[in-house]
Amino acid sequence: MNLLSARTRELPGNYPFVVQETFIKVSIDQWREPSLALCQTVYNTLSVQLKALVKTHFQSFGQGHLEQRIRTILQQHLKECYERAQRSIDWVIALENRPFSTNEHYFFDYREKFLAHYRGTRQQQRNGSLVQSISSYADQAAVVDQPSDPDAPLRGIAKVLSGLAEMGFQGIIAENLIKLLPADEMEPALNIMADSRAYFQGG
Repeated sequence: MNLLSARTRELPGNYPFVVQETFIKVSIDQWREPSLALCQTVYNTLSVQLKALVKTHFQSFGQGHLEQRIRTILQQHLKECYERAQRSIDWVIALENRPFSTNEHYFFDYREKFLAHYRGTRQQQRNGSLVQSISSYADQAAVVDQPSDPDAPLRGIAKVLSGLAEMGFQGIIAENLIKLLPADEMEPALNIMADSRAYFQGG
């Protein structure tokens, strides 16, 4: 889906909920087949185990007639349970087709984590050398035990931080420099991705 074509009469950067709903449904639509396959596997396994148990406990009674009768009753009961389980799977999947959550705390927590992850990945892709420089500077600053030579000329990130401090921006750390980059035109898409992923993780 082209993100720009998903906008209707919203302000720029705003997209209707149907966009997130569509992405969520794409994932949910893939649940039915493996769920029914698991249900079938459980049914087959239980059927084999049931036959073995019936044979063990009832083969020596009534010349095999009791074993056959009990096996028929239990297999019919197991088949009914299997069919109910299949209907329950269909019911749950149909229910999930309307995305909804009351777990707001978990949803927003995971949304922020995924959004930060997606933003970081985008920044690495768009400004890889700058991100690497900031990361290296932050790593070096964390392990330096002694202050650097005050007479040595400042370079790169250190020079930028010094310049910002000189201008009156106090408490700025290297990681804050990312915020000086221009806004990402794909920010709305990152928000949609974070919403959709957070729904499955904590919704």
